[in-house]
This record gives sequence, structure tokens and C-alpha cells, in this order.
Amino acid sequence: MMRFLKKKGAENHGFTMVSTIFIVLILALVSSFIVSISTLTRSSENLTLLGLKTYFAAKSGIEWATFAIQSSGSPYNCPTSPTTLSLSQGALTGFSVTITCTQNAFTEHDSTYNVFSITSVGSYTSASGLENTRRQIDTRILQPGI
Repeated sequence: MMRFLKKKGAENHGFTMVSTIFIVLILALVSSFIVSISTLTRSSENLTLLGLKTYFAAKSGIEWATFAIQSSGSPYNCPTSPTTLSLSQGALTGFSVTITCTQNAFTEHDSTYNVFSITSVGSYTSASGLENTRRQIDTRILQPGI
């Protein structure tokens, strides 16, 4: 009777190759996941920054309208409404602001008051059209005793 002698470890041929391919595949999937999360984080941070800049563009519109009302002389008047400003300096380059102002007078106890309602809308659209932000600020200014 002839016995076949098996080499020690002969039944494990190819097992190392399968586990190596499996580990490489898992590492590739984890790497692609990390890259996609990193890209999303960067995009989110960019949109947050654009939103803040748009807010400050709208705020500058409120300040411009307030200055225009105060410098119009007595009696105070709203600036031409609506007014669109294209910002072209510093960090707000490419942003636009649309300002509307309405003026209402009312009388209370023999005193007449003017209320100026100012709405400022800051907006930004990238050249590609993929990034859009818009912020609106409303305020009222009371001018007592005309």
C-alpha cells in the first residue's frame, strides 16, 4: 500500500493572496470615504463663509441707507428705492445689495413721527452658478418730532 505524502501546509496555497486582496479592497473603500468626507467638509465651510459675507453685505446696505436718510437734511427722506449696489472692494467683491426704503408718518399726542422701514438684501452667485447665497435684513428707524 502506497501512501501519498502531503507536504506540510499544501492545503493553504492561495489563502494569503485572498486575504491580501480583501485587505487592499477594504483600505481602498476607507480611503475613498475619507476623501469624500473631506470634500464635503471643505464645501460646507466655503458656503458658510459665503453666507457670512452675504450677511455683512446686507448689513452694509442698512448702514448705507441709514447714512443716506441722515444726510438728506431736514426733513429726512428715504433714498431712491429700490437701490442696487454692486460691491467691488475687499472681501465683498462680486456681491450685490438691493435696498428698499419706505417712509410712513404718524401722529401721537400732538407729535408727528417718521418711521423709515429699510430692507436690505445681500446676494452672491458664483460664476459657475453653483454657489448662491442670499441674506435679508430688515430694520426700522424712528425720527421723532418733525
